[in-house]
Amino acid sequence: MTTFEFVSVLLSIVVSLAFAHLLTGIARLIQSKVARISWVYIGWMGIFLFCCVDYWFSLWQARTTALWSLGYVAFWLLLATALYLTSWLVVPSERDTAVRVNLATFYDENRRNFLGAFFAYIAIGLFGNLTVATLQSAALVSIAFLGLIGAAWLWRDPRVQVSALAGSYLLLGWYAIRYVPAL
Repeated sequence: MTTFEFVSVLLSIVVSLAFAHLLTGIARLIQSKVARISWVYIGWMGIFLFCCVDYWFSLWQARTTALWSLGYVAFWLLLATALYLTSWLVVPSERDTAVRVNLATFYDENRRNFLGAFFAYIAIGLFGNLTVATLQSAALVSIAFLGLIGAAWLWRDPRVQVSALAGSYLLLGWYAIRYVPAL
């Protein structure tokens, strides 16, 4: 077993938990009585699901890293942890979904928490991109993405929220075509 294989098991567990938490939250929302849908909220959840899958692809790109030091492993674990926290913060609690949930209100009240965690994830990921040769130019995508997340975090205006989300999807679409290879 190589060092990468050994370490990737630990990192995959954390990201799997984030992915499973998002899916569980979506299932709870489907079962709950949603009083009001927020497409912006649902859009961000879709981005977070994509990021869980993208983490695995990025980790695969890092497989050729020669030295997996404790510091480098801790860095990747910090990145996975930030993604897990983002996933945890975006999903309403079981208590919230036990009653009629207003996703627009939930988004307004919680967007700064989960977008702040997501900003941290992307900022940490920017440095991760720089450590993987095939992803170094993706650091520019991360910088643009930080601007979009920052705008959504800072301004509550619905036009800013929709624009930041639409821009994020366009950016991630281009990123996926350019940087997510076929295995």
